[in-house]
Amino acid sequence: MAELASAYGGIEKFHAEQKTISDEAEKAWNSDVISIGRVLRSHLYVEYYLNNYLEKKLNITRDQIKELTFHKKNQKLKKGKSELKDLTASIGRINHVRNRMSHNLSATINSEDADYFRSVERFKPYYFIIKASIDESDPVKVYEVYCQFVAQKIMEALNPKQHFLDNVMKALSKDAVDVYRGRLPPRNEVERSE
Repeated sequence: MAELASAYGGIEKFHAEQKTISDEAEKAWNSDVISIGRVLRSHLYVEYYLNNYLEKKLNITRDQIKELTFHKKNQKLKKGKSELKDLTASIGRINHVRNRMSHNLSATINSEDADYFRSVERFKPYYFIIKASIDESDPVKVYEVYCQFVAQKIMEALNPKQHFLDNVMKALSKDAVDVYRGRLPPRNEVERSE
């Protein structure tokens, strides 16, 4: 004990150093695992559908896909003939955020990340509709919603009958805008008047 006290310049200094080490370890251990898990789950969700797309649309085998990093999968999407090319930059950002949080326990998703996803042109109409039902101040929630949106777009690209749904949605959207602007009565009012 005397050697220990001597090496540290006193037993109080030894205890103080051990407390600092313990506090640092506890802080690292108590990182925001909920946010880390939400980010990882969202990333894996996109990757699941990205893998399906690479296999079904770009004819890359499951074994070949297993050998690719997420970045390389996104590059295949970018270089291949794909209706999803406009999403590859944001898919890269999804990966960047996940990597940042996977390799640094104190990293977080910040407002700049959330703003980036909100600014993606293809996402804006979707976000406009969904933002009332989420906590917009939570950047992790924006990340999750954006990942769900990307997965949905990949699923749509895999659906050979998607163009039928797109046509229906366009017609419904036009009707909704007309009702909103007072050019058409809502459908239930039309039915009541008949």
